[in-house]
Amino acid sequence: MPSANGSFPSARLPERLQCVLRRLDRWADAAFPIAIAMLCLDARYPAYVILLLWLIWRLLLQLDRHPLVAIFLLLLGAQAGQFVLERDLQPSSVSDPLVIALGFVAMVGRQDRQWRDTLRWLSLCTFPLLVWSIGQDPGQPLQLPVAGINRLGFLLGFLQLACWSSACLATRWWSRCVFGALAVGCLPMLFHNGSRVAILAPGLAVFCAFAFALWLRNQWLPMSWQFVLAWRRPILIGIFALLLSSGLVVVHRWYLDPPVDMEQIRSNASENVLSDRGRVETALCWARQPLRRGEEKFLLGLGHNEKVQRYCDARRVPSMRLMGRPEGLPHAHNLFAQIFAENGLLGVLSLGSVFALLARHAWMTVGLGQASTAHRFLFSIPLLVYLALNAGVSSFQLFMMSNQLLVGLGLASLWPARPFDGDVGRVD
Repeated sequence: MPSANGSFPSARLPERLQCVLRRLDRWADAAFPIAIAMLCLDARYPAYVILLLWLIWRLLLQLDRHPLVAIFLLLLGAQAGQFVLERDLQPSSVSDPLVIALGFVAMVGRQDRQWRDTLRWLSLCTFPLLVWSIGQDPGQPLQLPVAGINRLGFLLGFLQLACWSSACLATRWWSRCVFGALAVGCLPMLFHNGSRVAILAPGLAVFCAFAFALWLRNQWLPMSWQFVLAWRRPILIGIFALLLSSGLVVVHRWYLDPPVDMEQIRSNASENVLSDRGRVETALCWARQPLRRGEEKFLLGLGHNEKVQRYCDARRVPSMRLMGRPEGLPHAHNLFAQIFAENGLLGVLSLGSVFALLARHAWMTVGLGQASTAHRFLFSIPLLVYLALNAGVSSFQLFMMSNQLLVGLGLASLWPARPFDGDVGRVD
């Protein structure tokens, strides 16, 4: 029942358990480096069990702030087996967005100092990856045994942003050097991995965040930038014009005027052209399926677990025949096409609403300087750009529980901490 002031009572943990969990709070995120190390060793089951325990820990701590977290704990208990046992065994699942939502709920409302600790632990995830990558065949693309090339590329780009922000937020020179070295250490792994969006997107995301701050004269820019600030508009217009023109040249060369037969592709060594054509044609094929299957499918989609893939095999996607992939690709390689094909118009509208909410929140907290903090400018805003860039060329929400939790965690970093009676006062 609501209390006299209209608020719901908090679902408190036993005092002793609450004290222990809070005392060890700064060490909880060590679960991520341990889990990543196990994924490198092809130990998916123990890795996901560790992340499951981390998620339970974080949700229990959130009960003090948000009583409705109890509902998410019930959902977690009902889906725990699918999270741990059925990951990577099917192209997509109804549990994919639930894992992202659980990661968001588990981390929303944390203090700035807590986010600094979290980002440090995420940065340390690159260390086991570096050690593991040394022993891999340099002649083959780098990929995790349980995830493949694209999932590892997305993970490496995410961790590079965490390293970058940790280095910028560090107060000691040696700490800044360590995290800066880890950020640089991601580069050879990214090039070995071969995912081009993972190579380009992190740097481009950081650039866009600084360009955003420069355009708005944001408070996080140092005073030494006064000369740049005086000429910020022509400088930014020139840079964006250069990027746009370069992008148009690449698009025309790779997509609008590609080689048309296999012998020419082989003679020109243009495997990337064929691969990209396959992704574009697959995404378009997935996006067309709800339009061709009737009003119900248009509104609600075709569902999960290979139901769309059978309509986009090599018989319907010419580039798949050239690539020797008669079954086609198991996902759309485009977030919006994937959501539209599997969840229909309602799914796309829901996804668009989430993106609009995130963009508005980013504008309010950083763009207008309302309650903006350093970790949001250095990590959250670049992460939003990184996710948007990946959304156009990959279905990053699929397969890996670790990546899904990291997406939810990253989105939660946008929201400021809310005080409660255990901190500085009760919020009704």
